[in-house]
Amino acid sequence: MIDERRSISKIRNHVIVCMFKEAEALGLPQPEIIEVGMRVMFIIYLAEPIEIETTVPITAEVESRLKYSFS
Repeated sequence: MIDERRSISKIRNHVIVCMFKEAEALGLPQPEIIEVGMRVMFIIYLAEPIEIETTVPITAEVESRLKYSFS
């Protein structure tokens, strides 16, 4: 809910707030929130890369999102 008088949004989901605070505390990039139709997708960055197995080709866009930059 947005308070138009002060232009602030009230926190409705404290788990999302915790995600951002933990990322900041660990020195990780901020999570991304992407709107997909009427839903949202969260991209959470990890401290260390993990190996994944897939049976389908990975596009360049997906691969770029899977890589974590340590710089």
